[in-house]
Amino acid sequence: MASDEISFDDFLKVDIRVGTVVKAEPYP
Repeated sequence: MASDEISFDDFLKVDIRVGTVVKAEPYP
């Protein structure tokens, strides 16, 4: 369970970063 929680937490952080980048940079 610990591994899943850490992976999920990291996934959320990455997802938030990616979402921010996508919003900041318009698609070509």
